[in-house]
Amino acid sequence: YEITIVTGVQTCALPISKANAQIFRRIIPLLKSSNIILFIINHINQKVEINPFAKSKSQVSYLKQGETLPGGNTPIYLSNNIIRFDDHSKLKEEETFGIDGTMVDLTLVKSRTNKAGKAITLIFDQEKGYDQELSLFLMLKNAKLVNGAGAYLYLGDRDDIKFSQKKFKEKLAENEELREIFKNLVIEYLTSELDSEDPLQEDEYKSSVTDSILHDLTNIEAA
Repeated sequence: YEITIVTGVQTCALPISKANAQIFRRIIPLLKSSNIILFIINHINQKVEINPFAKSKSQVSYLKQGETLPGGNTPIYLSNNIIRFDDHSKLKEEETFGIDGTMVDLTLVKSRTNKAGKAITLIFDQEKGYDQELSLFLMLKNAKLVNGAGAYLYLGDRDDIKFSQKKFKEKLAENEELREIFKNLVIEYLTSELDSEDPLQEDEYKSSVTDSILHDLTNIEAA
């Protein structure tokens, strides 16, 4: 299902806020009964302060100073998760990862089930979109699980298989052993980061997370 919701227009913000509130209150029970997840795309605007010397409270704790989400407070209140994307650090094909693109910080601004304020950096390829393998590689690198330097990088303690950052995807595609090391290291790191706080459910929780990660990594295959 594709559902479009207008979240804010400066010239008629109040009517749109009321319309959004009515739409959300009517549609959410229908979505729950049909097991449909609703995704809404909104833009973060700069807040216009009547008194520039008195800063008003943010709509959500992890919005930055002076930021606001248009469309009224009802969508914000009823949303289970609010995720922001901030692009930065341009990437050039002849440098870094061998692609033209940007790094994008993904941050949980609000969550009913997870820890708000947590962030991770993704790699966006201008030609192919978000790159799963490079994003996971960067995650491991930021966790200090990529060792070595220059053209002699290696994963974890496996210094018998080396590669350069720019040639990582190429090496990953052609080397089955490296793919297996990469998958296992990603699963080990993510399951440790996503531990359940309930020890009675920990094994079941880790198993479900592992199955999900393995499913997402099935696209890492030989070229």
